[in-house]
Amino acid sequence: RPSPYAGIRRQAWATVNYDITSERGIGGRVVQQKGKRNIYFTYRQQVRRGIDAYIIYGDPNAEETTGKLAIKLLQVF
Repeated sequence: RPSPYAGIRRQAWATVNYDITSERGIGGRVVQQKGKRNIYFTYRQQVRRGIDAYIIYGDPNAEETTGKLAIKLLQVF
């Protein structure tokens, strides 16, 4: 099965990540292909003990920007 990106002739993307502290960071990505643009943002909070949190606003796999919100909580043992 060919890659879903096999027929794309042009693709432009920009990624930005910034560590606020060693435990917290923010990021984002803009992807443009086939005349459509997708933008999404991320936030992460990692801890040594307790629960790590990851928040994504947008959909990294969509062709265009969407208003989805995903929260992932991870218990660290």
